Amino acid sequence: MFIQNKYSKTYYSIIDNAKQLDRDKKGNERHHILPKSLGGNDCKDNLVNLTPREHYICHLLLTKFTVGVARQKMSYALHRLTNKKNEVIRSSKMYEIIRREHSAMLTLKQTGVSYRDRCGKSHAHPISEYQKEQIRKANKNRVITKETREKISKSQKQRKIDRPESFAKAPMTEEHKRNISKAALGKGEKITFIHKEHGIFVGTNYDLIRAFPAIFDKPWHGPEIWKLANGLYKTCKGWKVLSN
Repeated sequence: MFIQNKYSKTYYSIIDNAKQLDRDKKGNERHHILPKSLGGNDCKDNLVNLTPREHYICHLLLTKFTVGVARQKMSYALHRLTNKKNEVIRSSKMYEIIRREHSAMLTLKQTGVSYRDRCGKSHAHPISEYQKEQIRKANKNRVITKETREKISKSQKQRKIDRPESFAKAPMTEEHKRNISKAALGKGEKITFIHKEHGIFVGTNYDLIRAFPAIFDKPWHGPEIWKLANGLYKTCKGWKVLSN
């Protein structure tokens, strides 16, 4: 977590000097010698009053003698310190360095991690029914060209090579599964099917599957019946479309 170098020596030199001066809080800022995010606490031995300038320098130094996750946390702490409301960093060059360092640490932390894994949810904010309806309408009217399909296909194939773990499906709750099943079984227009042994059947393609589970007992039978209902197949397991 920590490494010994010239920055760590300077850091503890500032801390020791501040402790000898025994400053009060007025006009100064409270600093955790071992940051709380790295395991520090609020005990008296871990606290010291620093001038605003010393406080800033100490947080800058902490990013120079920490490694790994500790460095990411110290980079974030420095970024927060230099972006307080109504306060500005005095050196534009130093501000640029801090922002770049913070951006690099975020990239390192988040690369290859989905938003769901990082935050425990699929969206930053709940999506209203109105928003869902607008998304459905937009997707329904969207025209995807052949060129776009080829680009998507190429991108997905490369993603499967680079990040195969990203294709892992998020676990679904039982309620989610029931809702999907309920929606699937009720969708589609009623169609008139005919079979030489079973006669005429009127209903959606999903109704047909439910009515004859012994015939349509394989996972791929659902897509085959869908193709039959949409005119892509002439027959499927002896069934034909009489009208729709």
